[in-house]
Amino acid sequence: MFIKLTNKHKKRILWAMLIVIVPAFLLWGSSAMRGNNANVIGEIEEKPIKRDEFIPYLESAQLYWLMNAEKDQELEKEDITALAGDFYLLSYQADKEKISIPDQEVVGYIRSIPFFASEDKFDPKKYQQFIRAIQRRMGRNFTARNFEEYIRNILKKDRLLDKNIDVEVTEQEIRKAYKVETQEAKISYLLIPYESAAIDENIPLSTLEDFYKENKNLFRRKPKVKARYISLEPDTKKSEDIIAKLEKNDSFEKLEEVTIEETDFFAKNEPIKNLGFMPQVNQLLFSLENNQLSNPVSAKDKILVFQKIDEKDEFTPPFSEIQEEVKEAYIKNQAENQTKKLAESIIEEIKATNNKELKKYSEDKNIQFKQTDFFKYSGYIEGVGLSRNLSQLVFFELKEGQVYPNPLVRKNGVYIVKLDKKTDLDQENFEKKKEEYRQSIRERKELREKIIYLSKLRQELSFNLNLPR
Repeated sequence: MFIKLTNKHKKRILWAMLIVIVPAFLLWGSSAMRGNNANVIGEIEEKPIKRDEFIPYLESAQLYWLMNAEKDQELEKEDITALAGDFYLLSYQADKEKISIPDQEVVGYIRSIPFFASEDKFDPKKYQQFIRAIQRRMGRNFTARNFEEYIRNILKKDRLLDKNIDVEVTEQEIRKAYKVETQEAKISYLLIPYESAAIDENIPLSTLEDFYKENKNLFRRKPKVKARYISLEPDTKKSEDIIAKLEKNDSFEKLEEVTIEETDFFAKNEPIKNLGFMPQVNQLLFSLENNQLSNPVSAKDKILVFQKIDEKDEFTPPFSEIQEEVKEAYIKNQAENQTKKLAESIIEEIKATNNKELKKYSEDKNIQFKQTDFFKYSGYIEGVGLSRNLSQLVFFELKEGQVYPNPLVRKNGVYIVKLDKKTDLDQENFEKKKEEYRQSIRERKELREKIIYLSKLRQELSFNLNLPR
């Protein structure tokens, strides 16, 4: 979302010509921003942000998405408004720092866009064809001047970000990135599943009570909410009328011909009955007061409006109510501890005898031994699955023939891991691709720094928007 006018951006201008690719978006017009206080939609440095001054940034954001969205990418109005907010914030700061872009630089940039060229020369006809195509999407009031101002503003924001953000990429970072994508390894391992531990289930009540007191966090119940909601078809007169009634009455009670659904209690990280997992809705509902209505939310090709009707605070049930749950947790804890101790004893034996043939310990102690095929850093590890922690050990910490000196604890059991083989780094190919990796790492680091910079600006300038959903 943080704009940099690169060749990628230039190439994608072609996409604005292909009218069917990106769905048309309605800008936030007067009907979407109506209301007594609708003309003020936010503030910056304690100064109001007016609707009319913000609309050009919405247009710029829409134009950006037209030229940059992936072919099958689904965008919501929230995507446009979020980007428009970033545009506004960066433009405001650029003006504060007196950053300007002269006309000749704007013209030079446009003339350098390959899509506007014929036989390696700028072709005015192609440029006008492009502007007419954009007009069909953005409206007839859109002109070449609008596009030129869009380019000027993007260049201005680039200059602001370049001035305030500086990242370095080291040779070590490049080498690591190349290894992650190209190097392969194979391992052997012992797996001791937790189920193999023999735990006496005749546990004294006092022992369970002590375990409960020492581990109350294991049994804590998260806060939960319950809500009612209505589901509306987007962009229909009936839906607009219903939303207008809700704004006036702030209640579902007087609505007619509308089905009101009710959820079960759910936590922030749990799915909602009949709707599924909707993190943005979960977050929204936890921020509401009881009986308060939410703003309309676009989700699942519908417009949803929620009313929070109940909330349960975080709590820990008394031991007497969850005794069986405590017993299960205690048995699991003991099995994990026992399994880990067995793994530690095997590793100590390996160190003492210097015998790294894991298969021997498998036969002696009747535990599972396995050897994998070659796998890459982000690949599937046979018998283990996807494991970033294990890959980190194998590719960057272990040497060939080395047994990792600590048990690797996972959900299904404890592993003892040995690196059998690791492919060498192809130095010739690495030198060929070094600059590609350098650029990729730089872009990732710049993105992270831009996010930090924007967050800092929002705080320093006390920037906030209150746009309709």
